[in-house]
Amino acid sequence: MNANDPALHSSTAHDITDGRSPFLRHRSALLIGATVIGVLTVTTAVAYAVYPREDSGVIACRRIATVAATGDPPTISLAEMREVTDLLANSGNPDLARTGSTYRDVFEVHDSGERDATDVLSGFPTSLTLITQTFQACGRVGVEVPTPHLTPR
Repeated sequence: MNANDPALHSSTAHDITDGRSPFLRHRSALLIGATVIGVLTVTTAVAYAVYPREDSGVIACRRIATVAATGDPPTISLAEMREVTDLLANSGNPDLARTGSTYRDVFEVHDSGERDATDVLSGFPTSLTLITQTFQACGRVGVEVPTPHLTPR
């Protein structure tokens, strides 16, 4: 070949080196990239599955404790109470799940609009008993709920 040959100086001369497409030439880089992405995905999934998450009942107890500490008497909206009820009912702790389920049952009776729900409500503990059970269950999972409004004077 002659050094003055235009084929040697063209911009496409290096693309014709072995006749493979650009995809095939960069296949190893693509495979390494896909492998790295796959390993990261699997690692993230395993970490998420193994990493301990906080129980929803403990989260509900903390919210109850925060509300109880804010005022005398404490106030909580109906929407917030329903949200806390769902957190309690979905708890992995049986005591918290039981109180959450009881609150849900009370809401179902309330939402049904029945005027005479005495027979249904007779199976429920009184509201003070249910609140006390909830506070005690929260205390057993390490969340103390302040109760200055329940202290005898």
